[in-house]
Amino acid sequence: MGIKDGSQCSERPWAVSEDPDIGRILVATRDIAPWELVIEDTALVAGPKIAAVCLGCLTKVTGDIVCSSCQWPMCSVECQESPRHRLECEILASRGLVPSIQNGRCGLYPCITVLRVLLLKASDPQGWALIQRMMDHWQERREDPKIQGGIKVMETLFKQRLGLDWIEKEDVEHAYGVLKTNAVDLKDGCGQALFPQSV
Repeated sequence: MGIKDGSQCSERPWAVSEDPDIGRILVATRDIAPWELVIEDTALVAGPKIAAVCLGCLTKVTGDIVCSSCQWPMCSVECQESPRHRLECEILASRGLVPSIQNGRCGLYPCITVLRVLLLKASDPQGWALIQRMMDHWQERREDPKIQGGIKVMETLFKQRLGLDWIEKEDVEHAYGVLKTNAVDLKDGCGQALFPQSV
């Protein structure tokens, strides 16, 4: 951690605390100087919301360029090689799932982000452990019939259409809830990301 004027402070200026009403929060542990770097983090998962975006960098796409493997729209040939896209690309390609985009949107895009969270269970146990610690507020969300319907659609998509039979309904509920509770918007709201540092 550092301060923009060049002075250094060895003490981390925040701590994770618990609020009984809203869950885990960051609280300042000391005065924070103007322009001081408070926290630096890397996204554990980043993905689209509802707009048709490049699955590599999350910028809006026109459909002129597609991934040579899975046929999903990309912004460039380089982005199809993005580590962010690699895991789902193989799955999407093997099952022939391609989005049908209307007015720059497609309901499959938010499913990609939930899928990216779920793929941590198989590919990144430490990342999945962080996801398990994040709040999902599922007790409240489960009361909404639209959310329940969406979860059922995603579970069917992942397990039957994409053949990921290791995914459990509870995993889908938690991944969805974690994103709704903890994700921050990227790219003018076209993307979202989970940052694990505060967990």
